[in-house]
Amino acid sequence: MSIDLTDLRRYRDDPRHRIVVSVDLGKFQDYTAFTISETKPKAHKNVTGNTVSAMHIYLRDIQRLPLGTDYTEIEDQLQAHP
Repeated sequence: MSIDLTDLRRYRDDPRHRIVVSVDLGKFQDYTAFTISETKPKAHKNVTGNTVSAMHIYLRDIQRLPLGTDYTEIEDQLQAHP
């Protein structure tokens, strides 16, 4: 069995889940950081005892880049990250 490395769904636990990338761009004094999260449904019981499903966000990775990182290097980091 071979894995299609171009298929971005392979990084998700389930194809229905969504991957969320958040980036905080730093300048001279602030660090640039980014997170990669995944939304997944989670079942809860409400006050009447019924089970309801709500989407929760689970953090998969967080990285802080060194001060002074050029924006093109940040772009390269984001594109290379699985």
